Amino acid sequence: MQQLVPEETTTSLRVTPKEFAEAVADIEMRGDQKNSGEHVSIPEAITNLGLDVNPEDVIAVIQSRRAAEGRLRDAAVQKKIQRRKRLITAALGLSLFFNLALIARISTISSGGGVETNESGMTHIIAGKTGTVHFSHPFKYAPNVELIGAGMAKTRITDIQMDGFTWANTGPDDAVNTGEEAWTAKGVR
Repeated sequence: MQQLVPEETTTSLRVTPKEFAEAVADIEMRGDQKNSGEHVSIPEAITNLGLDVNPEDVIAVIQSRRAAEGRLRDAAVQKKIQRRKRLITAALGLSLFFNLALIARISTISSGGGVETNESGMTHIIAGKTGTVHFSHPFKYAPNVELIGAGMAKTRITDIQMDGFTWANTGPDDAVNTGEEAWTAKGVR
């Protein structure tokens, strides 16, 4: 449904060539949506519109605009790729930082911030009895203690503290369960 426009408005309205071209292009595009499968050659379009322009000039402008659009699209893609590279680099950097911090934290916790040391000694085991061994210097945390002697199969460590450990022998009162027993303690001081 077309709207009638008074004649004096259509003849007295002044427009720039750009406004006129954009208006005609919009009208043509609306018509093209109905006939979207149809294409027209540039010389045909110039003739149909009654324009006085050179087809080569129109082709040059169209190719220039398409190239500019392509460069803009390529620049946008490159910008997006660069942004992703920066994000990935930052994420990898943060991951590396946190992993190193975690490793340092675990190392500090496992070593307790001190120095890992060993202490060894001998203790006299008596069959059916218990005893306590005191370390020369206390450990920061309860160390790992191991009895080394092969003959005292009935001797067990019952308690480990930072300053020493307690052993108990459950064997019968005989020569096999009484004697000297070697031990070693490994921990952090």
